[in-house]
Amino acid sequence: MAVAPAPVAPTPSDLPQAAAPVTAEPSSAVDALLRAQAASLRAPDTAQHPERTSPNVISAFDAAAYARDPLPYLSVCEPGRVFATAEPGLNVPELLAAGPVRQFIAAGGSAILAVKAPPHAPVTFTTYGLGAFAHDLPSVTVPADASGVAQVVWTATPGTVNNVHILVGCPLASGQVDLALFVSAPEPVPANAQK
Repeated sequence: MAVAPAPVAPTPSDLPQAAAPVTAEPSSAVDALLRAQAASLRAPDTAQHPERTSPNVISAFDAAAYARDPLPYLSVCEPGRVFATAEPGLNVPELLAAGPVRQFIAAGGSAILAVKAPPHAPVTFTTYGLGAFAHDLPSVTVPADASGVAQVVWTATPGTVNNVHILVGCPLASGQVDLALFVSAPEPVPANAQK
């Protein structure tokens, strides 16, 4: 599956400005999933699961197993899931952006990222650059809500500047969404600033 080439670096004036600081808090159910995903990388058998640490390893998606019980799938972090999308075809929904695809973020700031997928489908967001999601990892899988919207908060962790691309994929929808964030450099601290 081909990934669209990265867009040319936008200037801050080209991008939608954040209206206010992001303060979205995950629900208790999503918070529990995020804790489980973080724990999946600390599990004793992580070395036997390269798909948990590399976006280059893609594990198979079992739609029937997910329909029976989505928790085992949602409780594990696998960045390569962004590449495990449905083949385009008749009656196969397309993954679409549900918010801005380009955003300007202040150094240390956060952004809400959203896509439209089939209702309750698993959606994976993986950052290709710095920054992290609510569980301090570069990849997260969340279920879409009943209307099909999957939403996460991404934060520009210390050292994150310039262009960051976040690729989003869903095994029950075709295509991927490439979200482009431009993180401004932090303000320099004057050399004569008092400590």
